[in-house]
Amino acid sequence: MGMPDDAELGSQFRRYAEWWTRGGRADLEDLFDAIVGADQTGFPMEPALDSLSRVDPRTLWKTFANDDLQDLYDCAQKAGLPGAAARFLNAARQAPVLDDGKIPRQLREQAMQRAGHRCQVCGATEHLSIDHKIVPWSEGGSSRDIDNLQVLCVSCNSRKGARPLTASRRPSNEKARGPSKRTRSSPG
Repeated sequence: MGMPDDAELGSQFRRYAEWWTRGGRADLEDLFDAIVGADQTGFPMEPALDSLSRVDPRTLWKTFANDDLQDLYDCAQKAGLPGAAARFLNAARQAPVLDDGKIPRQLREQAMQRAGHRCQVCGATEHLSIDHKIVPWSEGGSSRDIDNLQVLCVSCNSRKGARPLTASRRPSNEKARGPSKRTRSSPG
């Protein structure tokens, strides 16, 4: 039996790389390290990049930081693998943006205009702040969703704390919801 040719070795390594990508997070990180160090080690990065790029995008962005995905994208571009590069880019784009709690100026102005520059609880027009209405920022609420923002005066905001605005604390000028139009069927 002779030595396998390059095509056979390439095929075997491709299967090995595919097997490697089915491993856990540590396996994916090891494969990343091997790819990034390929220039020094001679590791065949092209089939490894192609296999790694085919991993579910959610798994990629949960495993690798944006800088790592950028490195994988750059390696794929350098290796002439536009499909793999596009898949790494797609994974990076699907990663959720971490909300730092800072409300962008444009959304602040939009919330103020929507509220008529008044506290949505007591109607005050001074010492106003923008608050997270539905889901508090401390519990993962978005600072970039206008529907999650409301205008409150400092006093009402302090009283509210990290709780959402409830019907019992709704301002008197806001319409309370009437009874549900759905009727409950009686047991028969």
